[in-house]
Amino acid sequence: MKECQQCGNCCRQSIIEDVFDLDLLREPKLKAVATEFKDEPGRYMLAAGGCPFLQDNQCSIYPTRPNMCVAYEPGQFCNEEFCNEESGASGPGCDGSQ
Repeated sequence: MKECQQCGNCCRQSIIEDVFDLDLLREPKLKAVATEFKDEPGRYMLAAGGCPFLQDNQCSIYPTRPNMCVAYEPGQFCNEEFCNEESGASGPGCDGSQ
């Protein structure tokens, strides 16, 4: 597993994430930016060009972030070219490793 470099690039990429009732109870701010599925009342989705809670490369709701964010492992879905360009890393991985 890669070590998180706290570059915030994983949260800048387009995301589509299920937001569950537990997530909404833990972090009420999610409801303002989540879209409810028309055919599945009570199920929400957070879709954006990047996470609206990313501020200065930090998650502004980190202690109460959605379960999908909790389960995310650094580099899991990383676009290496994007990460390297944004973070200035010189290697092929998000953390600059070879």
